[in-house]
Amino acid sequence: MEEHLRELRLETQRLYTGRAISLDVDRIRLPSGRETTREIVRHPGSVVIVPVLEDGRVLLIRQFRYAVGEVLWELPAGTLDRAAESPEACAHRELEEETGYRAERLIRLGEFFTAPGFTDER
Repeated sequence: MEEHLRELRLETQRLYTGRAISLDVDRIRLPSGRETTREIVRHPGSVVIVPVLEDGRVLLIRQFRYAVGEVLWELPAGTLDRAAESPEACAHRELEEETGYRAERLIRLGEFFTAPGFTDER
């Protein structure tokens, strides 16, 4: 790791614990020596599924998303259960719950942080 970029956590305060997320405020020391805070949404992780039908079409769903107040077209997706659910099990569960389809097989495409500026969600 590039140590000259690392920020040092000095203290963590848990402000909220909910069903899907927790919110922490960390007091940190920047590489410059200055102290500040970081607000972090802690998330157990999630999956997104790109369901490709036999004819090559990609299956999308429509969902109302309260946070933005709109109905959106989306790929099926969902949050891992806190009981150590595997991403593969979550993908199978979410695909069936949201679309009624069952996957014959899963191909893992990768892993990434969704918004690393404020959450640890992958």
